[in-house]
Amino acid sequence: MNTLKKSAAVIALVLFPFIASAEDVLTSKIGVTAEATQVLTPVMATATPAPPAAAPVETAVVEIAAREIQPAKNGIEPFNVLFDDAEPYKLKITWSAGVTEGINYNIYRKQEGGEFEKINPSPFAGNAYTDITVLPGSAYVYKVEAVKSETDITMSREYAVTLKEAPKLAPDRLLFENHDVSKVIIRWTAVKEGVAYNIYRREKDNAFVLLNEAPLSAAEFTDETIRPGAEYAYKLEATDESGFKSMSEENVFKAAEVTPAGKPLNFRAYQDVERITLKWEAPLKGSFDIAGYNIYRGTTPSGPEFYAFSETGKTTYHDEGVKGGIKYYYFVKTKDVKDNESEQTDTEPCIAFPNPRTGLVLMPTAYRNDIFDNFGINADMAFSYYIGSIYGEHDVDSRKGNDSFTKIGVWLLSADLRLTALNETVNVPSVGVGYTYSIMLQDSIGSSDTTGVGVTIKGNDRDSLKSMMGVYAVLSKELFWDFAFSGGYVIGDYSGFIPYLTRFADTEKKNYNSYFIGFSRPLFAKMGVEVEYVVPANINNNSFLPDTYLINTHIDRFINFDVAYLKYPGGYAWLGYINFRFTIFPSPYKVE
Repeated sequence: MNTLKKSAAVIALVLFPFIASAEDVLTSKIGVTAEATQVLTPVMATATPAPPAAAPVETAVVEIAAREIQPAKNGIEPFNVLFDDAEPYKLKITWSAGVTEGINYNIYRKQEGGEFEKINPSPFAGNAYTDITVLPGSAYVYKVEAVKSETDITMSREYAVTLKEAPKLAPDRLLFENHDVSKVIIRWTAVKEGVAYNIYRREKDNAFVLLNEAPLSAAEFTDETIRPGAEYAYKLEATDESGFKSMSEENVFKAAEVTPAGKPLNFRAYQDVERITLKWEAPLKGSFDIAGYNIYRGTTPSGPEFYAFSETGKTTYHDEGVKGGIKYYYFVKTKDVKDNESEQTDTEPCIAFPNPRTGLVLMPTAYRNDIFDNFGINADMAFSYYIGSIYGEHDVDSRKGNDSFTKIGVWLLSADLRLTALNETVNVPSVGVGYTYSIMLQDSIGSSDTTGVGVTIKGNDRDSLKSMMGVYAVLSKELFWDFAFSGGYVIGDYSGFIPYLTRFADTEKKNYNSYFIGFSRPLFAKMGVEVEYVVPANINNNSFLPDTYLINTHIDRFINFDVAYLKYPGGYAWLGYINFRFTIFPSPYKVE
């Protein structure tokens, strides 16, 4: 009996593949869930027992269709092939076979329209294989090859499999907040707890790039690298604890345009001596706070380039780096904290006045201005007040005198009209001719008589109001180290005020002619020094070895208090005085 049972079992095992091959086409479905896997059950043409059926599943997510049943040859053909896609991006394949000992297997796969390709690197033993190259929702066709020897190879039926769609971890819709044109806040609604996110972005036809440095746990991300007005596409990638990934759809976002700050209002450029002053009014704020103002400068209307930056809150700029007589062109732009610029203001031309060299202290020069074309007429107005001797009036030989302050009180108001007839060149000085007129007023004076060095200077009643005038010719030439020399001769009583600067000079002796020489040199920007030597020719017995003369000194813009040295017969005095000089001429620097 045992022998018969064993024989029947062997016969059944041998006959089973041939019985199974009697069915030409077999179609079935397998539902894969987390709890169970539905088993493929071939429908038999005979009453041969089939494998037990799995519990019914509500939703079929893996579809398997067997086609083109292969005839069984030697009992090694794989059957009952099962597919399990419970894990994302993985498909587990298992099968049965009549004979498994000494059998190796290969897995072949294709997609619609393609050719079968072996997906395992080398033949393997066992009746299970996991395909880790599948994508959720994709359709594939599989077959399993059993290899017993080089000549004994059997191929299973073909199985069409459609994998279930991946669970949605990343929401498709992203929300954008773009209150600041330089950044966008991206928010989304979490589908599942414990999910990490990555945010990807691309611009135009470029590839997507990862924006965050580390995975995000919060459902929010701020992109601070956007450009105003640019259009971007974003995708959100979600990854759960098991490593399963889900990608959202593309969300297109266009950044808001920047509203630039307004341009500076009422922009103007003003002429000054060796300086141009720019003024404007603060504009309206744009998308960002105002950082300041960019100032552009050039020497042609189309050539202004960035020149200087003025901080916010300052609406005046003094350009000290200009050269007098050169026409400059300016415009200003508002700059915000993101380096965005406003529209430019209107272009304003302006010409700085050169430092005038038209006069020394009291005496004229042949210059009309400091540069270029000196031809033409100009006028000077001078005001001087000789306060008194600051160290007394001294006899030259016996050092007699008062070492204390002695009031003189001589006022001079002068007008000087001049024509520059010849302009200075390398070897030729400037030549000027002119007319000068002065009014002298003396507010008080000390004793009228004194005796010294055996000479008696008799002073009768002095004039408290005196007018003086004269015509003159003068030469001026720049020498070396920026020193300019001037020398001239005056016909008239212009220097008749000199005897009034001391109590001991004879004011009745008339003077009709005088000469002068002077030097001037700039010390610093807008500050120069002038020295002049004035000799009243007719008062001196020898005008080339005079015993009466006046040396005036002056430092520009230095509190306007100056010191003069007066030499008169029998004595000398150091005088303190105040001097102002105003140069007036038809400006050659009119801005058109």
